[in-house]
Amino acid sequence: APLAGRTVDRFGTESPIRWGLVMAAVVLSLTPLAASVVTLSLLTILALGLVIAGGLSAGGTLLTRSVEDVGGSVVAASAMVMLCISVGEALGPLFATGLAHMSSDGAPMMALAGLSLATLALFAIRPARTLTGRHAAP
Repeated sequence: APLAGRTVDRFGTESPIRWGLVMAAVVLSLTPLAASVVTLSLLTILALGLVIAGGLSAGGTLLTRSVEDVGGSVVAASAMVMLCISVGEALGPLFATGLAHMSSDGAPMMALAGLSLATLALFAIRPARTLTGRHAAP
């Protein structure tokens, strides 16, 4: 995470978030193809080390700056994010299990890879920001 934080400080939030979403889609797509525990372990390390750590640093910075831009409470916004994460952690496994039972064990991973790519597409159409993370002047 320290490397991700320095990258965000130096280059802004855009690039680390985009790379994190791309890497998430790749790693999640490869997970169902893992033929051994070693391969699955390496993919898990990649997912936790690169995707999650990098994305959390950039995402946290983007959240803070966006809330400050509109004069909102960073504490309230952070609490809402934690609430959403908690709901996702509670309901996500239920939906993933149901999807896996209806199709295959790899279907939930492919669904998450698709959500990563959809998020990347939505992220691409939002307003451009400067290197500091603030909205660019029109």
